[in-house]
Order: sequence, then C-alpha cells, then structure tokens
Amino acid sequence: MTSKKTINIISTAYTRIIQIKNKLFRFVTRPSSPSHQPLATSHCELRRSANIATWVVGAAHLSILIMSIGLLMSCSRIENSSAATKTINSEGFPITRKPIALTMWGLQSGRIPDMESNIAFQYMKELTNIELNYHIESSLNGPEKLAKVLYSDNLPDVLYCSGLTYLDEIKYGGEGIIIPLNDLIEEYGTNIKRVFEMDPIYKKSITSPDGNIYALPSIKDSYTSHFVMNKTWLNKLGLEIPHDLDSFYMMLKAFKHGNPNGNDKNDVIPLSGKGLSLFNDFLSNWGVLYGENGMYVYPGESIVKYANIQPETKDALFYFRKLHSEGLLDPEVFVQDDALLNDKGTSGRLGVFQSNGAFTVVGYDLHFDYDSFEPFVDPYGNKLVNNSIPVISGRFAITSKCKYPEAMIRWADYLFSLDGSVLKWMGVENKTYRWITPDTWDWILPEGASVSDFRRDNTFYYLSPGTNIDSLGSTLWRQQSDDIETSIRTMRDCAGKYGVYPFPKAYFSNEDFNKIKVSMTAIEGYVNQSLVDFITGETDIEENWDVYVSTVKSMGIQNIIDIYQRYFNEWIS
Repeated sequence: MTSKKTINIISTAYTRIIQIKNKLFRFVTRPSSPSHQPLATSHCELRRSANIATWVVGAAHLSILIMSIGLLMSCSRIENSSAATKTINSEGFPITRKPIALTMWGLQSGRIPDMESNIAFQYMKELTNIELNYHIESSLNGPEKLAKVLYSDNLPDVLYCSGLTYLDEIKYGGEGIIIPLNDLIEEYGTNIKRVFEMDPIYKKSITSPDGNIYALPSIKDSYTSHFVMNKTWLNKLGLEIPHDLDSFYMMLKAFKHGNPNGNDKNDVIPLSGKGLSLFNDFLSNWGVLYGENGMYVYPGESIVKYANIQPETKDALFYFRKLHSEGLLDPEVFVQDDALLNDKGTSGRLGVFQSNGAFTVVGYDLHFDYDSFEPFVDPYGNKLVNNSIPVISGRFAITSKCKYPEAMIRWADYLFSLDGSVLKWMGVENKTYRWITPDTWDWILPEGASVSDFRRDNTFYYLSPGTNIDSLGSTLWRQQSDDIETSIRTMRDCAGKYGVYPFPKAYFSNEDFNKIKVSMTAIEGYVNQSLVDFITGETDIEENWDVYVSTVKSMGIQNIIDIYQRYFNEWIS
C-alpha cells in the first residue's frame, strides 16, 4: 500500500495547482483600470490570453499527474524492495528465509542437459532456498531468440549463459530490460568485490560506458593455447631447449633430418599447426603482439598498432618463409583441419605445435613426450606471449521483472567464492568427485561417461558466472588424480607467466562496432591471403611488402586504428 505521507504530498500539490489556476484566470480576465495598461485590448486577445492560461494549467495538471504516477511507482518499488529485503538474509545460508521460485533463461550449444537432474543446480537449490525454473534453448540463431524472449510477455527473472554481448548489455540495459548491478554488488557481492580487487581488469572489462555493470562474467584461464615441443626427440638427438630463434631453427632442422621417431620414413613434421594463428602467436618473439583484429599496444607504450603491417612482421615472414622452403613448416598448415592434424600427431610425426594440451593433438599415449617452452627474448629485451583477457562477459544478468534481485545477486556471488568455484568446476563432494587420498581427488563417473559430458550434466561448467579455482590462488584443481590434466597447468604456466594483454576489452558503440566489422572483413581477407602467399613463396616478400602495406592503408586501416586508440585512451584514463 502507498503511504499516507505520499498521498498527502500529492494532494497538497494538486490543491496548489488549483489555486494557481484560479489566480491565472482572475489575472488574464480582470477589467483594465486607469492605473493599468489593458492586458487585452480586444475580445480576441482576451480569449487568447485565457487560452494561454488554460494551456499553462493543463500542463500543470499533466505535470502533477506524471509526478503522482512517478511517486506511486517509486513508492511501489521501494515497498516491493522492502518486502523482498525482509525475505532475504544478507549473509549466510539459506539466502531466503522462505522458498522462492524464479525463472531463468539461457542458450546452450550441442546437447542440452537436463538441469532438473544437474547435481550442482540441485545443491544450490537446497543451499539457497531458491528454485530456478531454467529454460534452455539451442544457441542456433541465439541473438534472435534472445531478442524475442526479452521483448515477450514472458520475460524471465534471470539471464544465464544467454549469449548476451556487450552491445546487448548497452542496448537492453539502456532500455531498462536488464538492471544495473552496481548497488547490488556493493551491498551483497562480497565475493565479487574480492575478485574485482584481485585484478582491476575484471571490473573494467564488464563496466559499460555509462558506468553500470549489467552482467556478471565468467573468469577463466587467461593463457590456454601454448606451444609444446617433443622433448623425447630433443633428448634422443642430444639437443638443448632452444633459447632464441636461431637455436629454434637448428632444432627444427635436427628434427627434420635426424629421424627422431626412428621409423626411417623421413616423415617428421618439425613445426605444424592450423592456419595463421601459429604465425600470429609466434610474432611475440619479434616484439609484435596480436590482439583483437590484430590490434595491440606494446607494454609500457600507449600507441595502438596494427600487427600485420609492422616492420618486425616483415622479419617474421622472412623467417617463416625459410622454414616453409626447407620443409620445416608443415606444407598443409594453412589448409588442414583438426582431424588431419590429429592424425599426424597420433602417428608420432610432430615436433612442435600449438594446442590447449598436447593430448588433444597426439593422444594420451604420447602426451608426456611433449613439454612447453618459454618465449624467446624479443628485440626490445622482453619475453612476451599473447594473453587473452580472462573475462567472458554477459554470463549472468537480472531483468526488471525479478522481484528478488538481492537474492539473485547473492546466488551469483556464491560462484565467485572458493566453495562456489569448486561447485562450478567440480560439483558436489561424494556425488561428482571424491577424495581418494588426503591430497588427491577423482571424478565419480558413471560407467562409459566422459569427464566433459559428466561435468556438462552435473556442474555449472566453465561458461557459467563465477571464477575458476586457479584464479583464487588454490591448487585444488591440480590435485586431481588425472596426471595429464594436472600437467597441462604446469605446461601453461611455463610460458603463461610471460603473458600480456595485447588490447583491453572495449565496449565499442554500435556505430564503431559496425565500422570495425565492415572494414576489417575486407582488410582481413586481403591480409590473410597476402601473409599466406608470402610464407609459401607465392609472393616475393622483398618486392611486394611496400605494395602490401600501402594497400592495407588504402583500405582504411588507419580509421580502425584511430577507433581503437580512442577506446584505449578512455580505458587508461
């Protein structure tokens, strides 16, 4: 119910409007007197003055009506919020004093799991007193499905892994469909704030241009894809780990001609990968980083550069051209898919390649034949690797329909704690995992189930809001009994400790986003084909480099650099 005080305020304001109305009519219709100039010298002017007064009063009536509605809505929101607050515990569990039920909507690629049987979700229901009716749709045509549900009469209370982009956050946040989370985080987000304090980039990467946070992220590993070399071959050939580009080249030559796999077939592929990502990520050894659309800012500098036209990139092309011409670089590197690369890997033919884990390319049997290696010192005296921003934005948002936003921010906040992170990644102890020694745990897998499918069905999985275990400084993930999974973390750390962010995560306006998209589609098509032609020898590097750079510039790359520069300046300010 609206308070008596509010009704009195509205009543007093309305009474005052009526008094003003009467005075205005007396003023514009009073007869002229000897001591005053006539206000209306004719009937028409008098009538026009009266009309003005009527318009003024009408506007006043409208204003008071709008003010009244605003006050009523404001009071209603305050009272609803107050009622919701009385239902919610500000700390501890359960989150709500009585059970509540809310709706949640999201998208899922591939097979859609049954959340009614998801062990982690059911645990959260018991822990929090919040039942979430989670409706999941296929991610095919996701943006259209998201828009449809947000403009429908069945607006969900919460968006969870819904494919929300930063442009969506700006659009739907500006329209009031999803609500700002800043105040809720400040009051209830104890764990979220703690994570924000660990690295300022977390909060900055999810803060929209208007200063609001409309969605919570998933904090992931920042360095996953890494280079590995065949250490078994290295030892067999009596070689040391390469420490610069020259010794790396000599190692590749030894792999090519030294028959390290012992089959006498001369089928060794010293360096392989898929597409230009191999070249792009190796550019850091020349002091060129590769961020979104090839943009980067070198550490300690403030000038945005486009990687593909830098003089150092030309030097890198000469190096890769040499590798290709001598058969040290896989001749199918620019055309092969996962299946072909994996076939080469499992048959014991690969020396160096890039992956998220060696076993994903060479299989479990050969995984431990490989180890990671540090980047080489670049021309500026630094060891660097490209590090992706460890933030997947748009994973959790609360809509304007939600009657219990305080409860749901607390629900999400739990996933940013260590216990919540364990629940997200590992599930529930003695249901999804168990300790087999005081220092080692293992999955409780149904017969025939894979770890990835089991986690998809029974944990929150890595794309959900929250953070991963390693990010919180815990070694728990590395204590699992799977030696391969444990080794991956060590391999990533070898080079990952030199990781830098080529470019921060920017909230581009819709106009700038479209400019970048249109321009870079054309530019990247030309650039990618040119780089492949340079490396394979189809185009001479020395004769055609200047023409290549001039063409890229004529296609408008400087306009795109300027957009990135503007956003970078705003970021650091």
